[in-house]
Amino acid sequence: MSFSNDLIVIFNQGTKDHLEGNYGVPQGPLLTYVLGSWFKGSNITLTLFAKKYKALFGIEMSQLNDFYGPFNSEEELKKFTYLLSEEIEAKEVNLIPLDSFSKAIQESGSMEELRNQVKASSDVIENMEIEPQSSSLLQKLLSKSR
Repeated sequence: MSFSNDLIVIFNQGTKDHLEGNYGVPQGPLLTYVLGSWFKGSNITLTLFAKKYKALFGIEMSQLNDFYGPFNSEEELKKFTYLLSEEIEAKEVNLIPLDSFSKAIQESGSMEELRNQVKASSDVIENMEIEPQSSSLLQKLLSKSR
């Protein structure tokens, strides 16, 4: 299993006050923040991800204790990452909460196990604009036989 054509996004939810280090009763709305995003083995959080954020929201993506965003909800993050996957032609988006990612790291003894754990713990969104390779290969074979 490989993530070479997948967009991997690790996120966390909290209030702005909580992420700044004030503990206790949450003050303000629950927001979703991204810890990092990877595509083809590269961290794209401060490049492609940030550019898309500015293009869609009209403001610079903020960085707060190594968390980027904010997004008003997990649903908004899902929509955003799907639009990004279309732009960069990622096969699918794997959204995984920070707690699940940390658990996957602890329980994995190899990279293959980690990949399997991340895949199993992720909310996977397929990019419907990307044709499955098997169907495009089948189409090529059928078009050659005509």
